[in-house]
Amino acid sequence: MPKNRWLQAQEYERKHWQRIVNRIANGAMKQLDWYDWKAKEFEKKIAPYISSIDKNDCKILKIGPGPIGIISFLKWGKEKCAIEPLEDFFRNNATLVALRDPKVKYVKGCGESLPFEDKEFSLIIIDNVLDHTREPKKVLREIYRILKKDGLMFFTVNIRTKWGAFLHSILAKLNIDKGHPHSYSYGNIRHVLLEDSKFIILSEEYENYHKTKRAYLEKKEIKNIIKAYVEVVEILYIAVCCKK
Repeated sequence: MPKNRWLQAQEYERKHWQRIVNRIANGAMKQLDWYDWKAKEFEKKIAPYISSIDKNDCKILKIGPGPIGIISFLKWGKEKCAIEPLEDFFRNNATLVALRDPKVKYVKGCGESLPFEDKEFSLIIIDNVLDHTREPKKVLREIYRILKKDGLMFFTVNIRTKWGAFLHSILAKLNIDKGHPHSYSYGNIRHVLLEDSKFIILSEEYENYHKTKRAYLEKKEIKNIIKAYVEVVEILYIAVCCKK
């Protein structure tokens, strides 16, 4: 992806979070309590596979946490790190920093060039991030490099039907969807990205398309209604992976 296109996506994200910061500061929005809920859901998904990891002695990395990420709400892990391209912006917002776990080390950086040693982490979380990156395959190669031999990757991303992914790719190129420069179908994610990057998929699940489409229509918002009728509905894909 051209660098300018990625920078546009990052600027879109920065403005998005600035609006949220303003709403929190003005008392018009709760303090991002969905992170706590997401952390609990994550622990349920990872629980069947965590036996290979010492929960109290492991090192965890969250890639692309945004201002906080679920890593601040995990109750276990000896060391917790998070890496984020917009970290300079987030750390200068006292409203957001106050919601972080001070034990988590937040650093500025990108998934394409992770400043960590080979096989350093027992658990890596990349939650709804890959479609925001500049070079997705390079991000996955870097994760593979720094993940321990018996480590786990918890991965989520929004996918679409084949037609929806094709149509959204056009919208992304036209900057109609500025914040999501990449578009994926199930086949893209499983075969072209995860398996080609040498990951073994231990478990996977994704939302029911028709149920999600109905939910879009029931919101009765113009934007969501249009998405439903042109079939660019987003379906959450979740996978737990390990190295080959």
